[in-house]
Amino acid sequence: MPNDSSSLPVLVVGAGPAGLVLAAELVRHGTTCRIVDKAEGPTPLSKATTVQARSLEMFADMGIADEAIRAGTRSHGVNIYNGTTRLLHVSYDDVESPFPFLLNIPQSGTEKVLGGLVKRLGIEIEWRTEVLGFTQDDDGVTVNLRRPDGQTETVRAAWLVGCDGAHSIVRHVLDIPFAGKTYSQWFGLADARVQWSLGHDELHGFVHPKGLFFAIPEPGEQRFRVVMESEEPPAGTDLTLAHFQAALDERGPGNATLSDPGWISPFKVNARRAERYRVGRAFIAGDAAHIHSPTGGLGLNTGMQDSYNLAWKLALVIRGLADPSLLDSYQVERIPVADAVLRLAGNLTMMLTLTSPASRELRDHIMPILNGIGAVRHEIAVEDAQLSITYGASPIVSEYHHERFGHLRFAGGPRAGDRAPDAGPLANGDAPVRLYDLLRGTHHTLVLFGGPDPEAATLQRLLSIARAMSGQPEDLMRVHIVVEGEKVPAALAGERGVLLDTGGAAHHRYQADGPALYLVRPDGYIGFRSRPADQSALVTYLARIQRAASA
Repeated sequence: MPNDSSSLPVLVVGAGPAGLVLAAELVRHGTTCRIVDKAEGPTPLSKATTVQARSLEMFADMGIADEAIRAGTRSHGVNIYNGTTRLLHVSYDDVESPFPFLLNIPQSGTEKVLGGLVKRLGIEIEWRTEVLGFTQDDDGVTVNLRRPDGQTETVRAAWLVGCDGAHSIVRHVLDIPFAGKTYSQWFGLADARVQWSLGHDELHGFVHPKGLFFAIPEPGEQRFRVVMESEEPPAGTDLTLAHFQAALDERGPGNATLSDPGWISPFKVNARRAERYRVGRAFIAGDAAHIHSPTGGLGLNTGMQDSYNLAWKLALVIRGLADPSLLDSYQVERIPVADAVLRLAGNLTMMLTLTSPASRELRDHIMPILNGIGAVRHEIAVEDAQLSITYGASPIVSEYHHERFGHLRFAGGPRAGDRAPDAGPLANGDAPVRLYDLLRGTHHTLVLFGGPDPEAATLQRLLSIARAMSGQPEDLMRVHIVVEGEKVPAALAGERGVLLDTGGAAHHRYQADGPALYLVRPDGYIGFRSRPADQSALVTYLARIQRAASA
């Protein structure tokens, strides 16, 4: 329980994707919360429809990736056309992830999967419950709620997190500026069946002097989310499928027919970011903290990953296992991510909606050139899949190098703050496992690499570190020694957590050209790495973010 007078650890405001991820992760990490939302219930609308590879890795850690994939449809690439001429094709098949694709799933489906998880974890979403206001002091937050029956309730919580959307009451009460801009263009979206010659396993975008037209696969035979750009707002509520058909006839590949419409809605694009994500004991996440152009499908994913970043830190503090200063890293790490997404989505929107004939001609000339460069196409896919996010500037990531020069291979490996890449297979005396299998869970994962042909003394040093770190509860730390070869060395015989890197793939991926260690955080990012594997440096690092349970 929190070290203050508050009986409720966390009150989560907003039961959209960001709020649901936060609630589920708090429980999974050993604490609890209440989650309230003023809406009548879960959204019935498709809204945001793209879940990126990095979010699917997060879902796998939470145990819901397979369920989400069954509810959606996979897209393996994206195409940009001018009429029937393809200017650019980006494939996701080669991104370094267990999920080398985009998952297209209506937001209602995503919320159903997440809401089911939250319920299984014992949390009931309190719909039709509105935050009227709140105050905070050094020990907690006092929140005034209006219940479904119209009665008011005063709640005392140690922490408050606003995941309550672009018009966030939490952000408003905290008086956090939400600067940005509104794009001049209008857009319309519709969910419909599209009969044409193009595949259902990729996204299709069409640039045209009159505006953009995009088709995003959705679950169901030949069903797509179609988006069209419009110079003028639609008159009243008169936006119909006929408007989209006319735009498709004008801008698309020809011989294409729309039918069976579902949700149809006009919208304008905003790009805004909150000045800060924390004031005292209150935080914001998701659309309450940032809103973006939907181009690239990054907003939903960025919001869910905000919560994934915050939850493990908040749970450690609530459990008394980390210093509260750990929470300062949340906005330090996530604000640059939002800024990068704003830039990327904004640049994509600008590129695809150019109005100047000269600019359009230049774009249509350059894009095929870029399309011919495999490295460029791959980098676009990695960026869009959100696999290149790094927290290298965070105050809670660190590296240790004993030698000043040399070891260029290790210098080229994944750095502190980077997403920990998958590697394997690794033999553990049973069925082979991959590194991602070991990372899943609420714990930090310490991976000790032996390096090529380690001497017995080197293995003993690694074993000493492993034993020292293994004294912590398994939900906080798990330790593995990874050695190259087909057989466990005699120095490690009978020891737990020893894995054989039989093909050397893990050593190569982590550039462990000598004894080295990597400490991976619960959210899958490298918190600390060291070459050589140095116990004192590791202990010093851990002391910055963690208190012993007996403290």
